[in-house]
Amino acid sequence: MESKEKSCLSCPVWSKSIFKDFNNAQLKHLDSIKKTSSHKKNESLFKQGQEVDGIYCNASGLLKISQKNLAGKIIFSRFAFPGDTVGHRSIFVEDQYKGTCEVVSDDAEACFINKKDVVNLFSENNEFAKSLIFKISHELDRSVNEHILLNESTAFSRLCALLLKLFDEYSENKSGVRVLKSAISKVDIARSLAVADETVIRFMSELQRNKIIHISGKKISLLNESKLRQYAG
Repeated sequence: MESKEKSCLSCPVWSKSIFKDFNNAQLKHLDSIKKTSSHKKNESLFKQGQEVDGIYCNASGLLKISQKNLAGKIIFSRFAFPGDTVGHRSIFVEDQYKGTCEVVSDDAEACFINKKDVVNLFSENNEFAKSLIFKISHELDRSVNEHILLNESTAFSRLCALLLKLFDEYSENKSGVRVLKSAISKVDIARSLAVADETVIRFMSELQRNKIIHISGKKISLLNESKLRQYAG
């Protein structure tokens, strides 16, 4: 669903985006080519196998990108936070999106830029080209590190690291306590860590029992950040 266009400068996560170094003229052009849309929980921005038609900048909400093998099993899953871009890995080298992007939070707002405009921006704007190359390189490096951690770290420490990331990127302060803005299923957490659902359930219960996090219904609060960081390694 499309909504009324807003200036990129009014976006609260503008400083985290790959467009943050645009000058006024470039910003005006960007505002003229992007399309803003609102999405509800479980709605897809794009699906695996769909023809690549552009990229999305996550203006608000929590997204997840997942990839399935031929048997339909999820082999890759990650979260995309406000300010993140999705779809950019496929823009230059793939005809089809390699994964599916879905909304995890109750709602989300995203800005779409079509493939032709992205390629033109990449050719004409050195700062954007640098930002996009840096982002892709950083994500490749992160993927390598996560693969190493998968073999060298415990599932418990990886869960703690992911929870820290979620609290750092997607929480709000309520009476001095950081609370995740949206409910996040243990299944989604398990998929992103490549572990069994039961493992996440057991470890989350342990963290709550030790008063490091608190789970009330679908809300997760952070009670002891220093201890969680210690467990994350």
